[in-house]
Amino acid sequence: LAPAAVVTSREPKAAETGALLAAALGLPPAEASDGLGEHDRSNVPHLPTREFISLVELFFRRPGERVLGRETADEALVRFAAAVDDVLARHPAGNVAVVTHGTVLALLLAKHGGGRPFELWRRMGLPSYAVVELPAWRVARVVERV
Repeated sequence: LAPAAVVTSREPKAAETGALLAAALGLPPAEASDGLGEHDRSNVPHLPTREFISLVELFFRRPGERVLGRETADEALVRFAAAVDDVLARHPAGNVAVVTHGTVLALLLAKHGGGRPFELWRRMGLPSYAVVELPAWRVARVVERV
């Protein structure tokens, strides 16, 4: 896939993963970019796993309703898609590795025919990745666990 650049969300786990990826590939340091962060759940306390998964499923099933956190699924998708578009505009030549988070990635992949968002989210391990062919936005593959 030979990315020419690595761009990450500003959240520590993504930034650290991006830094490791860029170093392993011999690329310039990863850059952080606004808007690539996870669905905003900053107001949600730690929940038991079953309850959290149930709420995430509801989040995907009711994309226009604020059922978990500070953003609806629709709002998170609009924000994230705009941020990805911005990254692509800043890196018009070569492949770009975007290091982000499962919920927003599942939303974007589902928008482009990559499957149902909740099922994508459940299948993706840490780390996992997706390959998207541009300009058609065809989801070429999802690697569920690296």
